[in-house]
Amino acid sequence: MRKHAFSLLFAIVAVVASASPAFAIATHSAQPVTVNYVAAFEPQFRNAFPFSGTMEMTFREGIVSGTYRDMSIRPGGPLHNGMNLPITGGTSGGNINFRIGSDFRVQGTIAQDGTIQGTAQYAGRLYNFLAKVGTPGSGG
Repeated sequence: MRKHAFSLLFAIVAVVASASPAFAIATHSAQPVTVNYVAAFEPQFRNAFPFSGTMEMTFREGIVSGTYRDMSIRPGGPLHNGMNLPITGGTSGGNINFRIGSDFRVQGTIAQDGTIQGTAQYAGRLYNFLAKVGTPGSGG
């Protein structure tokens, strides 16, 4: 009987955990949650090799802060040679808006797995933006 009750309790916890948007809760947590990202962006209106970088973002009560580090091998990008550029912004539900440095603006959505997808704008140009949770070489 005890084994059956434990199995039932485990099943209920598993269903509740899978039904709740875990990352969405983390972005609005009272405690800071820091997440590492690998990011890429490319000009929206032409096929080009993407620019890339890493981000360390901290989420707390809908406020986003952190740093960006450029890893692009392509010269001349909007964030070229940027090391430890500040990230500031916020989240609201599944939406996220932030700046990297003072002029690179990102507007998009943040999925339950933490993926950020949207559009970036810099100097009047639009870019497709994608960031995945992880670190370079982590495979995931």
